[in-house]
Parts: sequence; C-alpha cells; structure tokens
Amino acid sequence: MSIKYIENPSNFHLIEPYVITQKQRIAEEIIHAKKCCFYDACSFQIHAASQSADYMISWLKRNQGLVVLTRCILMELVSDKGKLADDYISYIEAIHKEGIKILVIYEEDLQEVFSLCFSKHSVINEYFAWAVKTVKCPAGTITKTLKMNRELRRDILETEKNADKDLMQRFFREVRKNKETGDNLGEELLVVCVHMLANIPEAEEYKYIIITDDKGAVGLVNKAAKNIRLHKQVKAFTALTTTKLSQKLYEETVIQDKQQVKDVLAIANTGGKVRLLCSEEYDLEPKERVLSVDDLAEKIVTEHEIYIYY
Repeated sequence: MSIKYIENPSNFHLIEPYVITQKQRIAEEIIHAKKCCFYDACSFQIHAASQSADYMISWLKRNQGLVVLTRCILMELVSDKGKLADDYISYIEAIHKEGIKILVIYEEDLQEVFSLCFSKHSVINEYFAWAVKTVKCPAGTITKTLKMNRELRRDILETEKNADKDLMQRFFREVRKNKETGDNLGEELLVVCVHMLANIPEAEEYKYIIITDDKGAVGLVNKAAKNIRLHKQVKAFTALTTTKLSQKLYEETVIQDKQQVKDVLAIANTGGKVRLLCSEEYDLEPKERVLSVDDLAEKIVTEHEIYIYY
C-alpha cells in the first residue's frame, strides 16, 4: 500500500523551539554559515537512534556547521505515521542544545538566498534549470513530474531567459505532491539544492555537505559535483556517509581510539561487515571492498593505511 506523505508533521510544534523556519532568516544563515549539512532521511534516522550521536554533534560543532532539513526529507521522516518519532525530536533538541542551528526549509525557500546575491529572476532561473537538468534521473519523480506537467517542462527545460519569479515554487510544490513510496525524490531534491547553491561565490570549499548512507545518492552527488567543477571550476559540495565520517571524526580527534571508531561504524553497518569504496596505501585507484568493522577500524587508526571515499 502506498504511503500518503505530508509536509507538516502533526507534532511539528515539538521541534519548533529548536529550528529556524523564517525564509529571510534562513537565507541569512546559509549565506553566513561556514558549513551547511543537508541530512538525507536514511542518515538522520540512524544517527538519531544511535548511542554515538554525540560524536556527530561534536563534529558539527567543531566545523561550525548548521543542519538543514528540507521539507521532502521531513516528509520521508514522517512517513505513514503523520508525526516525527520521539528519537528524531530528541536528536534535534540535542543538536540545538549544543548551539548548532537547524534550518527546516521548503526547497523553494532557497529563492530568498539567491535574491540576496542576484537581482534578476532570469539569472536565478537559469541556475535552477541547470540544476534540474543535471540531477533529474530517467525514472525519477522529477522526470515523471515534468512529463505530466507540460507547462512546467517547457518553462524549465525549454525556455531561455525565463523571468518567472514563481518558477522554483511551482516546481518544488509539484514534485513534492508526486512523491511515492520508495522513490529517490528526497535525494534528487537535495542535489538540486546544493547544485544551485554552488553558483554563489564562496571562500570555503565544500561548504555544502549532504550526509547520506544511500550509495545511489552519493553517485548522484558525484555526478552533479563533476558538472559544477567542469563549468564553474569550484569544489562547492560533497557527500559524506557515516563510514566516511568515522574516518573524519578520528582524523579530527573528535573520537580518539579504535573502540570509538567501531562504535561509529556500527551505526550504519549491520552484521559486523562494511561495504565501502576505498584506497589502501599502495593502490593506484579506488576499489570496492567488504571489511569487518574491526578490521576497518584498525585501518582507520593506522596512519596512511586507508582512504575512504564512501
């Protein structure tokens, strides 16, 4: 049976004291942030339920990051229950208590960010259309939506110099309505968002990070990042899996011993095994490997032993 997704959880009021939802404030926070971490639903779920969530929060704080939850991701977190689970609320509260800002945004709220940087709607829409064209997947919900809505397809894929100030709002509202069980819409829209934001000049490389344990989403991020590097010559965004984060947490001394590394690896891996893309010391190119949690933790704490891609 298909799930009826909703944009506003029935218990949203329980997280309202901990999140920022005002469009103008959101725009200002994104512009001034050092790091913006966009959570995918799969990673948020496992981090919120983990006994090692404090490590993630410490890493966010150390990197002066803020957390972004988009409406489509919120829809996935709510799922068929109509409300946010208790551990999700507790995780949001714990992040807030450490002074880390949490933005809950409608994807179209990014229009406010662009309005602070660009004066012409035609320019904003050009960046937006470029992102959609790059990210949409052949069988994805974005593609299905554009096939069903001829006017929207024309305005995004075919029209040049489109000055419609409501184009982004029309698109995001329409695709969210078409969300289906098991689709990849949350990930698609996250990548559209960071691809658009990559057009804003930044002093900080990799300002925008998608935290995801979905390997398909990592591939989509990589595709979009290559496109931005090719045309803009900037490294604006990336993706981090929990496995990759375990190495970063150790390298940045958020965690400091092998057992803590194992605790983080256990968040996203079941059965004591980890499938990852990595390079070991003398490898000439990355390769996919399956390692035990114990073996991978040992390699992470041994200098120059392994580099994890995801």
